[in-house]
Amino acid sequence: MIFCAVFTKAQDPGYNGPAATSVKKFWDNAKAITELLDKGTTGSLINSKMTPMERSFNETKTKDPSYNISSMELELKKIKNRIQSKTITADEAGYCRQIWATLVSVYSKDGNTDGMPYGTKYYEAVKSMDLENYRKKKEELKNKGDKTVPLIDEILNDYNNFIERTGMIKNLRPANTSEAKTPADKKELLTEMKMQCEGVLLVSPDNAAAKEKLLAVTKALAASDAAMAAFFTSDFHKENYNKIVWSTRPLIIGKEKEMAAFIKTAFTAGEPIFGTVYLGRNIKDAQNNIESLPVRIEVNGSNTITGDGAGLIVPVAIQGRSYLQFALLPDAQWIKDNYAAYIEQVNETYPRFMDVLVRNGEDKHEVSFELKFRGIGAEEIKSTFSIDLSSGVSGIKTMAAQLHAAHFAHIKLPAAGMSNPALEQKMLAAANGLGWKDKFTKIIITSRDWSTRKNELTGALLYRSMAAVAITTDTEGNCYYQEFTFRQDYSGDGNYESTVKYNGYGGKRQLACDKIK
Repeated sequence: MIFCAVFTKAQDPGYNGPAATSVKKFWDNAKAITELLDKGTTGSLINSKMTPMERSFNETKTKDPSYNISSMELELKKIKNRIQSKTITADEAGYCRQIWATLVSVYSKDGNTDGMPYGTKYYEAVKSMDLENYRKKKEELKNKGDKTVPLIDEILNDYNNFIERTGMIKNLRPANTSEAKTPADKKELLTEMKMQCEGVLLVSPDNAAAKEKLLAVTKALAASDAAMAAFFTSDFHKENYNKIVWSTRPLIIGKEKEMAAFIKTAFTAGEPIFGTVYLGRNIKDAQNNIESLPVRIEVNGSNTITGDGAGLIVPVAIQGRSYLQFALLPDAQWIKDNYAAYIEQVNETYPRFMDVLVRNGEDKHEVSFELKFRGIGAEEIKSTFSIDLSSGVSGIKTMAAQLHAAHFAHIKLPAAGMSNPALEQKMLAAANGLGWKDKFTKIIITSRDWSTRKNELTGALLYRSMAAVAITTDTEGNCYYQEFTFRQDYSGDGNYESTVKYNGYGGKRQLACDKIK
């Protein structure tokens, strides 16, 4: 904006009315302010003259209401406009300070990038500054005397050097994705690289290294997407990859959208619950061909089902698929078709889950379900749903009881690894000497041979041990077996003590008494 060094004169130089002194003071201050503004003066000196000028204007109106103040109003408005054009506003100052603060968070003079945002967070930070708009406004802001503008420009002018000395772009290696164990990890890694490059170009639009790297990363990302797309069975699969979709019926792959009425995350009593997991690769790659797939189930934030024996059984025969279907609260048909493997492998995940649902006295449950695929760094997919059992839990109780009974009927004594009556008697005496309430009547040695233990530092022999189970019957006639290990300490010269000692214990399991021979 260009202003002429002209100042309006009073419309009546010969005025001698009651406001004459105020009129003279007004025009004297107006002239002085205009001269200062013509010299580029801003700040307190201008303000020191504006106050008496405005006071004189107001006095003139009060002392002589009939006086024509139009020329005074015009001069006051003109001067205020000139001052405003040269004075930075609070909003403008805050705008510059915010850009400065954000730049400082993504820059350092010494090349130290510790704590700086990366990838998407970096991009969002630099985008928030809107540097394109700043570059259009900076001359105006600078002319208004904003002291932050030179500091901002100093960083922007050095930013290409900063990128070079930190290796911010040079060290991005889109081809080196060995740390990405899953397709989703690889996509995320490449996406973060892409966002980093795009963020750099917002700060330094001419940075050749960022342009070149962005092109390479974009190509790698497209290749990654194409590789993953080969495993998608449908658009629905693509939309839900690395997710669990819950339903009241097993979904028909490729026709999921036609079954939308059965897909839900809130269930009621009597409804079975099925899950379908969609991956961006084959199950066998995520599982390493292992059939057991660990799970972690939490009901209402507690009552956790996890650890040994908690999981799904995924037959190798179906691991060539890029999706997994399972039941969590099964129906009778699923039990008939699939549950034999769970009984054979003593996997009681299903009845344990059902027990939790019905035993705590609550009707409404929030369930958190997590799958932890077996591969190193493989997918861990978590999902939640709710179930309202206020209309009754008898069906769940009946199914849980049937499954528990089926498991119990299948439990057998562990097979003997060897027969050594003398050693068995020594183990029996050691077990009964522990002071436990249980009194054991028989020992079955489950190891085929002794296992030796050495000192980890010296390699010296310490002892040898064997695994066994001890059989007991409680006062109510229930039969159990208790897992133990027993040992003989090394006595030197290749010999071991004849005394058999308790070494450790494992699980205790009930079984039908007719299984004990």
